[in-house]
Amino acid sequence: MKYIMHRILAIGFGALFLFSCSNSNNTNQDAAEPELLVQEAEKINESCIYSLDGSKASIYWTAYKHSNRAEVKGQIDSLAMTGEDADNILDLIRNASINIYPASVNSKDEGRDQKISTFFFGSMENTKTIKGSIKTLSGTNVSGSGTCLLTLNAVTKEVDITYIVDNETIELRCSLDFTAWNCQEALSNLQKACEEKHTGIDGKTIFWPDAEILVKADIVKQCD
Repeated sequence: MKYIMHRILAIGFGALFLFSCSNSNNTNQDAAEPELLVQEAEKINESCIYSLDGSKASIYWTAYKHSNRAEVKGQIDSLAMTGEDADNILDLIRNASINIYPASVNSKDEGRDQKISTFFFGSMENTKTIKGSIKTLSGTNVSGSGTCLLTLNAVTKEVDITYIVDNETIELRCSLDFTAWNCQEALSNLQKACEEKHTGIDGKTIFWPDAEILVKADIVKQCD
């Protein structure tokens, strides 16, 4: 009989304890919900201004050589990226422009960089600076696409671009076909300069006219 009574009391206290804990958690949850709603409302109502940090902008390129299209990667160290401050990221990108200085090409190979600068970019007209600006843009504050105007070799062409925004960094990507800017002679000059030492497994020296471009820039966000 004592055993049965002890079991009943144990079950009763256990149920009371569980009820008390459950009730306490619900109370805490109920109290937290208004606070979360206030925080969300503040995020919606906050006013922010976005700007580009041009000092941290960078540009990377991937070109192709030989019959098997072996990748050659590098960057251009000197560039200036600017844009007007905006109250949303889409307008910030829409007003961006860039000046690229190809003499600072950097593929981690000093000899190759000298040839690219001298025989490729050096064979072009008015290409001490490559200029780019956004022409059209559509999307969200996270991703989208559009076009930009790119000027090199005294020719301006429209280029398709895509963008993503990740952790307050903008990444702009595009593909270039240098023949669109009449760069066939520049490609030929580079190929001749490199053919003695740079051939594929088939003995041929080929520099493909296309390249992939990636531009990165940091966003500065200031909110009231």
